Amino acid sequence: MLGFVCIITAVGHYRSTPQSEQRATTSSKKDRYMDLSSWKYVPGARVASDGILITPQDLKIVNQDGSGGQPNPAINSGGQFIAYSDEVSISATMTAAAQHAEQSLRLYSQPPGIYDEWRWEPPSLDIVLRGNELTLKNYDGTKETPDTTKYPIMQASLYQLEMKKNRTMLDLYLNNKRVASVDGSSLYVTKKIWFGASAVSPWKLIAISIPNTSKARFQDSLPSPKMQSSSQSLGTLMATKNKKFGTAISLNPLIADVEYQKLALTEFSQFTPENELKAQFVHPAPHSYEFGPSDLLVNIAEHHAISIHGHALVFGEANPAWMQSAKPELREQIMVDHITSIMKHYKKSILEWDVINEPLSDNDADYADGGNGLRHHIWYQAMGESYIAKALRAARLANPQAKLYINDYGLEADGDRWEAMISLITRLQADNVPLDGIGFQSHVYQPADHQEYAVIARHMKQLESLGLSTRISEIDVHGEDQTVQAQQYTFALQACLVSVNCTSYSMWGMSDAHGSTTSDHTYPLEYGDDLPWDEAYKPKLAVAKIREMLQAKNR
Repeated sequence: MLGFVCIITAVGHYRSTPQSEQRATTSSKKDRYMDLSSWKYVPGARVASDGILITPQDLKIVNQDGSGGQPNPAINSGGQFIAYSDEVSISATMTAAAQHAEQSLRLYSQPPGIYDEWRWEPPSLDIVLRGNELTLKNYDGTKETPDTTKYPIMQASLYQLEMKKNRTMLDLYLNNKRVASVDGSSLYVTKKIWFGASAVSPWKLIAISIPNTSKARFQDSLPSPKMQSSSQSLGTLMATKNKKFGTAISLNPLIADVEYQKLALTEFSQFTPENELKAQFVHPAPHSYEFGPSDLLVNIAEHHAISIHGHALVFGEANPAWMQSAKPELREQIMVDHITSIMKHYKKSILEWDVINEPLSDNDADYADGGNGLRHHIWYQAMGESYIAKALRAARLANPQAKLYINDYGLEADGDRWEAMISLITRLQADNVPLDGIGFQSHVYQPADHQEYAVIARHMKQLESLGLSTRISEIDVHGEDQTVQAQQYTFALQACLVSVNCTSYSMWGMSDAHGSTTSDHTYPLEYGDDLPWDEAYKPKLAVAKIREMLQAKNR
């Protein structure tokens, strides 16, 4: 029988007694304890000598149009988790939040999936305490919202919460009295337990332990030792041309999905963080930067000698609500402070950045009658076109050694978007605005997006004449026809290989299992088909054709 024991100690104020004394109040001397220093990457968690201070963080993911705000509570994906086979018991000790404010300790079967603008909720159990009420939020993995049940409890200095599996049910005992039974079957499938925590008012997580007699164990999540790339890996082959072969990377599967981890760390020489450096993730509140997840990603990359391309400092999307609602006259300072803080934080570890992401408009009217073709988002509304020059100058000042890019889609074809980009570059250079390169996103989502090698190569040559580097930055291709898909991937690669100013070729993900074209808010997941490896990590024709092209170029 699988069983859980979770002991929660609540006291009315913070104590600074030795951690060993605090542990002894709820656990035997033989218990094994989680290394709480592993919480250092968790947003809102502050490591102290006597535990982890959990501070309020209203983390949310907004829609592409800036509306909404799906909760994105923090999880300790980069720290220790519990792995077990048959039985496991868990004890946790925590202080009560001030004035009995809501506090949460959450048990996950695996880290959630962050698919661009939405979060997929895995099976998990959220234990919420507030005054004289205990709430269980049971996420079963079949929908975005949990089944929620509330139970009255007596406020006390010590709460003992015991959970036991009874077939498919989870029986809950409080102070040795059975108070609830919920369906917990989905939580047990992975035989792993990850932890998350959130707060409305600060509280302290003092200890998490398991009995020494249990077969369960605390396990480190970081990949170690270093995985080695082969001589035929895409990154190694590309290096012979003095270029990098990259992919967009998502932190949670990099840690929790073994196949994703192996592919990412052995095939590629450059990572572009898919979400961790976007404003809504790294700058959730006006005076709060949460670098934990992005630090973790950078550390993993550095351990495996993989470079990072920073993405994205100034973007009309993926901005937290506070940025969107800021008064226009304040936005320039917000933008400059954002750029400066992030680039200085990564001054030694990230040496190239998408400073401006997707400045070009999708509205035909913005190109007509002498229009500059620029998107009218929150930064443009506040500063007009000058936001671009101001951002690039701030970036150069923050890190003079970093390469600064403008990144956009639709640059692979002739037409209004390309002409608008060239016109923008010409104006910037006339004003001596620092700019080092242009990123060609190369998204091919439908037949109309078809791209030609000769056009891309010609555009790269034109940028070379302007003294600019280029890169294929986010390529993904619809995969109904694998032959057409492979052709589109290799057309862009061929253009990069023949262009002396093309520094890298990067895909917007590797496997359909974690691709951004996964249908949002769907349970079960409905995968896209745009990436070179399918959802089972089986390589498609594109992988073979890419590798053949790189091998042929290096004979």
